[in-house]
Amino acid sequence: MQANKEQMIDYDKLLFAVHQGAIQLTNGKQELNQINVYPVSDGDTGSNLASLMQTIIEETKARSTSMTDVFEKIAEASLLGAQGNSGIIFAQYFNGIYNHLLLLEEKNSVRSFIKSVKSAVNEAYQAIKNSTKKSSSGCWSKRILSFY
Repeated sequence: MQANKEQMIDYDKLLFAVHQGAIQLTNGKQELNQINVYPVSDGDTGSNLASLMQTIIEETKARSTSMTDVFEKIAEASLLGAQGNSGIIFAQYFNGIYNHLLLLEEKNSVRSFIKSVKSAVNEAYQAIKNSTKKSSSGCWSKRILSFY
């Protein structure tokens, strides 16, 4: 085995992980609604994100053929299901992953995934920057995105 061989991502397992994360987020939507302070303290972030995650699950049920295909479906579903500022931020994030993958020569490696996820943070920041409502606490944007 070569030391420099790229480790590839199993895109079926990746999609399974996304679905499981979406289910967990949906199950915790009430808690998210209660702690909702960013970008606007209106108590609906959990509901908005749960709706987005349900759309992602529904729109990505068909078998995927690559990591790019997985994120193309997620990105399209995000645009369809985005609600509120939190939905728009996540949609920008998923679109950022997909758009960055398109630029890479190797699209199915762990390295490509990591690069794309890191690049997508900038997309999410742009969504926050362009948000039409003001945050009650500007520090929350950095804290939310630090999880990525």
